[in-house]
Amino acid sequence: MRILRMVVAVVGLLSQVGSVAFAATICPTNFKCGFTAAAAQAITGTTDGSRFSAVGVLTFNASGGASASVMLNFNGESSGPFFVGSGTCTTDLSEIGTLDFSAGGGPVFNFVSTDGGNELRFINVTSGFTGVGLCKVQ
Repeated sequence: MRILRMVVAVVGLLSQVGSVAFAATICPTNFKCGFTAAAAQAITGTTDGSRFSAVGVLTFNASGGASASVMLNFNGESSGPFFVGSGTCTTDLSEIGTLDFSAGGGPVFNFVSTDGGNELRFINVTSGFTGVGLCKVQ
């Protein structure tokens, strides 16, 4: 069942992407975007995974350093802020970049830049979680 959920998440991301052509993804600078995301925690043993949705703001400074403020709805219960912290953005100028908030206890995302650099589409690659999201320039 966990594999099926992962496949559904990836198919959902790909269906959002459609025929968008991706250029080299770079870490944004002087960039602020509002995001929405939906995710699920993996099933462990006999415990069903938790589902959650998130909204928040990502901000990138002039050096590409990132900060985030995130609110969650976790299994129908709102909580927040769930995460407020800073992270690092890295890219090898391929089509996929990495946004890492793990040093502060947050998630790790792989992302692509679309819409002429005005939005980021991302997937959560933190172990035990699956999820997709979209962040548009404010």
